[in-house]
Amino acid sequence: MDRKASGEVSKGEVPKPKENVGSGSEDKVMKAPGGDGSYISRKEFEKNPQGYFDGLHAEHKGNK
Repeated sequence: MDRKASGEVSKGEVPKPKENVGSGSEDKVMKAPGGDGSYISRKEFEKNPQGYFDGLHAEHKGNK
């Protein structure tokens, strides 16, 4: 299966609007809040947004 069919989106890659229109799929992506411009699964983010931000802040603390 290619990346387009699987719904994977990597950092810096923007999904084409026509690919998501009317798909009815749960594999929607969103721009990562507070991130580096990467895209993440909306479904996974909505399951645990606090976990996402905890991980984001832990990552930034480790870089100091």
